[in-house]
Amino acid sequence: MEQERLKRIEEKRLQEEEKKRQEEEEAQHKLLSENNAAHGSDIMDAETSEQVNLDKGKAMVSGSDPWS
Repeated sequence: MEQERLKRIEEKRLQEEEKKRQEEEEAQHKLLSENNAAHGSDIMDAETSEQVNLDKGKAMVSGSDPWS
């Protein structure tokens, strides 16, 4: 009897976590969509968005060396 109650509590907790995760994903997707619309670009898929984040950390290479 106690095990069944604990099992139901755990199932409810897992359902709430999944619901929260889905809500966060939807909010992030909405934010990305609004941001892209504000900048006149198409909606980026997750892979493109991740690549943009990676590219932000790369150094820019120019034709001249300021140290020479």
